[in-house]
Order: sequence, then C-alpha cells, then structure tokens
Amino acid sequence: TLINNTKAQIKNATITTNGTTAVLADSTDRIRNYMGSMGLNHNSGTGLNIGVGASVGLNTIKGDTVASVEDSSIKALGNDEGVKTDNHAVKDNGNNKTEGEITTTEAKNTTAKTGLVIDAQAKHNIYDVAANINFVAADDAPVALAAGGAIVLNDISGNTKAELKTTDVNKDLTANSPKAD
Repeated sequence: TLINNTKAQIKNATITTNGTTAVLADSTDRIRNYMGSMGLNHNSGTGLNIGVGASVGLNTIKGDTVASVEDSSIKALGNDEGVKTDNHAVKDNGNNKTEGEITTTEAKNTTAKTGLVIDAQAKHNIYDVAANINFVAADDAPVALAAGGAIVLNDISGNTKAELKTTDVNKDLTANSPKAD
C-alpha cells in the first residue's frame, strides 16, 4: 500500500507581483510488483501425485493531490514568461462540477500560463508480473496433476483538486493596468 498526500497551498496571504504566482501540486506514484511461486512434487510410489502453486498480490495507491489558494488577496499581473503546466482536457460530469483528465498525448503538451496559476496533477501506475511454475514427477503413479494460479488486485483511489476559495484575484486593477493572460 502506498499512501501519498500532496498539498501546495497559499492561505491567509496578501501577494502582489508584476509576474506570475503559481501553486503547483504534482504527484507521481508507482508500484512495481513481482511475485511468483514454484511447486514441486515427486513421488516414486503409486497413487495420485498433485503439485499446486499459487500467488496472490494486492496493490493499493491512495492519496489526494491538492493545489489551493484560500482566504487571500492575490495580484499577479503575469508580465513574465509564466510557468509551464500540462494542458488538461476538462469535462462536465453532469453535477455542476468539472473533472480534468490528461491522456498520454495531452500530458506531453505543455503551455506557459501567466498571472495566478493553480494546478494539480496526479499520475498513478501499477506494474505487475505474476508467474507460477509447477512440476509433478511420478515414476509409477497412474495420475499426475500440476496446477498454478495467480490473483492480482489493484486499487487506485484519491482526489485531485485545484481550488480557489474566498480569494480576491487582481482586484481593483484599473483599465490601464497591465493584466495577465
């Protein structure tokens, strides 16, 4: 079991910058699991000979990845090169909430963002290899059986959030103020 909570946060702050303010939470979790069993049975007498081998694996990745700005006042004009983050495909889940997804192709596509940037990303990978080898050797037995099996259960759970709560962003800028993208 791998439990990893990642949080980047600005809270109760007043920040004024001509450039970019970025809150970035990025979590990459990997489990590589190799398991196996070997069974060997030899009987030189008569009768039934059975060889059995089994492997059981349970892999769990849990954790939340959160980038948040809360109860703050941020003036970030974005007059700089910004920060590069992955482009996210955003979809509506039907409950007045949006969910972001990154496919392999999109994850390679980054764009510079300026101003106030709040970005959270979580990538999880479980790699399993399970092998069983069973041998039954019977000199005089009429029946010889060998059986093997592997069960691998993987569970990935958690939340990935980019949040902006009760915060003023670029408040009171005039028409002549330089603004972020």
